[in-house]
Amino acid sequence: MVLTRFSRVLTCAALTLAIVSFILTPSLAEAFKRTGVGDTARDFTLPTLQGEKLTLTKSLGPKATIIAFWAAWSPRSQPMLKDLQSIFAEHEKDGLKVMGVNVEHPVWDKAEEPKIIQAIADSAAAYPMVIDKDFAIYNDYGVVVVPSIVLLDKEGKVVALTTGYSSTGKDMLKEDVQRTLGLVKAEEAVAKKDEGGYKPNNVAVRHLMMAEKFLGKKMYTKAEAAAKDAIAKDGEYVQAYRVLAEALKKQGREEESAASVLKADEFDAKHKLPPAGDKEQEKKEAKPEAKPEEGKGPHTSMSPRTITVIPG
Repeated sequence: MVLTRFSRVLTCAALTLAIVSFILTPSLAEAFKRTGVGDTARDFTLPTLQGEKLTLTKSLGPKATIIAFWAAWSPRSQPMLKDLQSIFAEHEKDGLKVMGVNVEHPVWDKAEEPKIIQAIADSAAAYPMVIDKDFAIYNDYGVVVVPSIVLLDKEGKVVALTTGYSSTGKDMLKEDVQRTLGLVKAEEAVAKKDEGGYKPNNVAVRHLMMAEKFLGKKMYTKAEAAAKDAIAKDGEYVQAYRVLAEALKKQGREEESAASVLKADEFDAKHKLPPAGDKEQEKKEAKPEAKPEEGKGPHTSMSPRTITVIPG
C-alpha cells in the first residue's frame, strides 16, 4: 500500500515536471500575448523593494532598454539576471539600460522578499529591480513564460522578444542588443529581398542568422532547431530550407536533407515567377506589330493619281 502511494507520488511529480518543461520550452511557448515587435511599450510605474517608484518612460536608455521579467522560483531566471548584468556592464556606456521586473506571485506575499533579495544578490545585478506585486504589468504585456525579455529601442518601441532564455535566445539577445545600439550593422539579409524579389519575415531572418552561426560553429543540432524556427515564422523562406538541409546532411540524415532541398527549390521557383499582370504585358510586348496593308490605315502612302486634261 505504501509502495503504491509512493509510486503515485512519483508519477505525479514526473507529470508535473513534464508539464513545467513543456511550458518553459521556448520553441513551444507563445511569445507574448499582448506585445509584439514594432509596438510601443506600455508605460508603467512600479516600486522597488526599497519603496522608490520607477517609471519606464523616465528610465529608458539613450539607445536601448531591456525589460526582464523574472522570479526567484524560476531556475532560468538566475542565469539570465547574471548575463544581463554582464551585458549591462559592457554596454551601459553605449546607451543601454536594464530594468528587472519581479513577478513572484499574482498575490504579493511579503514573506517572499528575502528570496527575491537573495536572488538579486546572487546575480550581482546592479541595474534597477521593481516588483509587479499584483501581476498588473505581467498581464498588460501578456507575458506567458518566465523568464522573458523585451528589448526596446531609444523611442521605446519593441525590437525583439525573448522567452524562456534558452541558449539560442541568449545568443540572439546579445546580437539584438548590439544591433539596437548600432554597434554592428544589420545583416543585409534583413532588408534584402531574395533573387525572386521575395522579402522574408524579419523574425524568421533573425532565427536564420543564428542557424547560420551555429552551422559555422559545427553545432548542427542547434542549427537545425534555429532553421526550423525560421521556417515556422516564414514557411516560404528559401534560405532557411537550404540551411536546414545542410544541418541535416551534416548529421547524416540524407533523406530529410534532400526533402528540405526540394522545398527550397519549390519556393525558389515560385518566387521567381512573374505576377499574372506582368505575364500579359510580356505577351503584348513580344507580339509583333501587324503590318498595315497597302493603301489602308493612317500611315498608308497615297498612290499616284492620273489627271486627264481635256482641251477646251
